[in-house]
Amino acid sequence: MTAKTIAALTTALDHFLRLAWGEFVFNYQPSFNRSSVTY
Repeated sequence: MTAKTIAALTTALDHFLRLAWGEFVFNYQPSFNRSSVTY
């Protein structure tokens, strides 16, 4: 793999995790303050 490919995959994974976490927070509304969740 080239460095460019690794960087692209890392970025895609990062976006996916942020989206998944956003969905988790939105759907389950954990007891902690949502404003404390930062991206």
